[in-house]
Amino acid sequence: MGLGIKSKLVLSFLLSNALLASLMFAISSWRFDQGFQAYVTQVEVQRMQPFVSALAQQYSETKSWEPLLANRGQWSALVRRYVDDDIGPTPEQGLPPLAGGAGQPPRPQAPGFFDRRYLLADLERNVLLGPPDPASEDTEWIPIDWNDAVVGYLGLVPRDILNESLDSLFVEEQKNSYAGIALGSLLIAVVIGLLLASLWLRPIRLLQEGMKKLASGDYSQRLDERGNDELAQLAKQFNFMAKSLDENKSVQRQWIADISHELRTPVAVLRGEIEALVDGVRPLNEQRMRSLHEEVLQLQALISELHELNVSDLGSLQYQMVDLDFSDFMHSLMTQFASASDEANLTLHCVESTQPCMIKADEHKLKQMFVNLFNNTLSYTDQPGALSVSWQVEGKTLKIFWADSAPGVNPQEREKLFDRLFRGESSRNRRTGGSGLGLAIVKNIVESHGGSIEVEDSSFGGLMFTLRLPIQ
Repeated sequence: MGLGIKSKLVLSFLLSNALLASLMFAISSWRFDQGFQAYVTQVEVQRMQPFVSALAQQYSETKSWEPLLANRGQWSALVRRYVDDDIGPTPEQGLPPLAGGAGQPPRPQAPGFFDRRYLLADLERNVLLGPPDPASEDTEWIPIDWNDAVVGYLGLVPRDILNESLDSLFVEEQKNSYAGIALGSLLIAVVIGLLLASLWLRPIRLLQEGMKKLASGDYSQRLDERGNDELAQLAKQFNFMAKSLDENKSVQRQWIADISHELRTPVAVLRGEIEALVDGVRPLNEQRMRSLHEEVLQLQALISELHELNVSDLGSLQYQMVDLDFSDFMHSLMTQFASASDEANLTLHCVESTQPCMIKADEHKLKQMFVNLFNNTLSYTDQPGALSVSWQVEGKTLKIFWADSAPGVNPQEREKLFDRLFRGESSRNRRTGGSGLGLAIVKNIVESHGGSIEVEDSSFGGLMFTLRLPIQ
């Protein structure tokens, strides 16, 4: 079984802090070693000042270092006299302990014991006295002044701190302290990681519970949207999805109820007509047959529109997008509408744009969209009436204006014009106003082309539909 998100978060905290603590421990140890080494060396340099003064006095007697070079025992005596034994060699290294009475220098057990780290050099730092080849890059050179001039250098070879017991013990204690701090930091990181993981995962757990309830059909779930982080955005998306599902569920129920009502009416009419003919209440003649035929045609048209709208909602309509000159297309379409407009006593005004406009569209679906708009105008416009169609290009958008004359629609009903099976007036029935699906299909088609549609009052007293389509 894989690790959960909480375990992964805590493990990430632990690993990142372990790496950081290890890096800090290594850098701190290295910096401490370097700093402590430099500190001890500087202390020794300060303590060598009396020794430097003694060497300057020695030089002043003969104006040279020849007496010291000729008598190396004198050099060793100076070293023994002025070396501070508190920071000098220790017995743990196998070197001789201090001996002698108060105020007397200790007596070494091996020649050259005290002068193994001290050098006398000339102005070019050539070693005159001291162990053979003792100088290194870390050697501290202390100038020896006489009469405001440098006459030589006292060289101090830094000792290896970690090889001396007291210093090594101090360094070890410091490193143990660093290690304890690093370990404590890791423990704190684990505790903080657990707390933060629980805090951060709470919205995810709520989201998980909400998804389970959505899957079971409970669309009333809502999450806390406070905050601006990714989890808050995810909560907002969840709430939007839950709201959409809840609304779609209500719309679906209403949709089924409306369909049942719309189909029940023509079926009831057909049944009544047929039963009357069967019972002999009405005679079977050509007029009755035409009436039945009209009911069947209306029922068939309603079923076809319902099917087309349902397929459009499912995204199954096959659109054959081609390059289309919109001006040529509308000129041809308005010519087809001219005769129907004359028969309906409807004055048709078409204001063609002089701007070339090429769009990507399915010519058949686009024609169906305008036919539905035209049928809507024919069904709901008083006679004599007027229809004005115009279009213009704004940037990368084609705007189409479809405006008809009175009557209009009140603002409350105007927002529902694109709802399925909605009619602008309750008095309008299927015979006078259609099925109430035409504008819903118009909206589906225009949105499938990447556009939009809006409706407002027109200057003729009716409605003006504004369609927007993207152009190439």
